[in-house]
Amino acid sequence: MVDILNEKVKLKVATKRSQLFTNKRFTIMATQVIKKDGTKQPFDAEKIKNSIAAAAARTELPEERQAEVAGQVAAKVIQMAGEKEEIATSEIKENILSELDIVEPAVSEAWRKYDQENKSA
Repeated sequence: MVDILNEKVKLKVATKRSQLFTNKRFTIMATQVIKKDGTKQPFDAEKIKNSIAAAAARTELPEERQAEVAGQVAAKVIQMAGEKEEIATSEIKENILSELDIVEPAVSEAWRKYDQENKSA
């Protein structure tokens, strides 16, 4: 009886705090993202995938590989973010780049190059 109750509670929480993302469900605990200026906004898992996809698009990787990298890295970072109630954008970025360095260094290089070009602009 306790197990059934616990499963119902888990399911209810997972349903309320989950995002459908590349055909997988991730329970999202981080509900707030802390921006550089200290303001907070709701956590949006889709922004993570879109940012990685944008960096991947600036490489010469085939589109299929770009999508694979974006999905794989986003899933890992979203899982990490799910372990926290709040998370800073800088921490999200650090985790994305660390994971990209392992999975597909060309994409992390494109991300850093874009950042560098836009900081000096």
